[in-house]
Amino acid sequence: MKAVVLAAGKGTRMQPITEIVPKPLLPIAGKPILEWTVNLLKSNLDIQEIIMVVGYKADSIKKYFGNGNKFDVRIKYIEQDLEKNPGLAAAVKLTESEITDDFVLILGDNFYYGSFKEILEFHSQTAAGATLHVEHSKEPQRYGVVITDENEQTIVKQLIEKPQNPPSNLVSTGFYVLKPEIFSAIENIKPSKRGEYEITDAINDLGKHYPIRAKLIDSWRKDIGFPKDLLDTNNWVLKNLENGMQSMVGHNNTQYLPPLTIGENCEIHNSIIGPYVSIGDNTLLQDCNIRNSIVLSNTKLTNFDAEGCILYGNNLIKVV
Repeated sequence: MKAVVLAAGKGTRMQPITEIVPKPLLPIAGKPILEWTVNLLKSNLDIQEIIMVVGYKADSIKKYFGNGNKFDVRIKYIEQDLEKNPGLAAAVKLTESEITDDFVLILGDNFYYGSFKEILEFHSQTAAGATLHVEHSKEPQRYGVVITDENEQTIVKQLIEKPQNPPSNLVSTGFYVLKPEIFSAIENIKPSKRGEYEITDAINDLGKHYPIRAKLIDSWRKDIGFPKDLLDTNNWVLKNLENGMQSMVGHNNTQYLPPLTIGENCEIHNSIIGPYVSIGDNTLLQDCNIRNSIVLSNTKLTNFDAEGCILYGNNLIKVV
């Protein structure tokens, strides 16, 4: 089975950070969002062939992942012109020549953790045209809302993209298993009121010919739309997944308070770092006290006291 990863967006809600780094490459506990996605596909689902749809700052993503060898996968890139072909369905349509069988579709700017293999197995058992990973949300208006059968909640009756008055709090997370017939369904849809070709509309059209299914699993997922989402995800990963360093006083009179991660080629002097801090590569910190924050690679700071921030260059964004 192949996977299509969508990573073309501009990440406008994350500006000004994404003016420097494309959102899929923003770090969570020392690894880009998209690297966590690639690892999930390889380790959890045993998927080795990935088609990555890129657009904004595509060269940065290609440079980081290359052909996929260092991640033990094979990656092929397809570029999406966001002006001519806007929307997730338009991005998926670009991959048609690469897909001949059922495939996974996943958003490259979300963080996913859980046993997603259950969704593949459920899709195979039900012979569905599409199987959606779903969850209950406190903000369903931000997502594709899923309407299910009253008697069988795995049967999807309709998807509604970002409704102002959601009829349900059950939402699609952006992880799908799809039949290749989705490409014909995309040809049948028109741009939405937002001016985009919506994957929800395409799945609704597919549902005219195939059953559409929804699957809840034990998982943790975060849509990283805003800077606070990035910081919240970083904290969750540091707490639950990463074996960070122990509390210690290191060289250069610096104290480290876990959980935290520190990248390569960093110089940290006379500082207190942590808890809940991730520091990128090639960072220089002097006389800093940093807590509950993310420091991007190549950052150089002196006499900084930061909490609840994303720091880059010699700038910061206060998140909380």
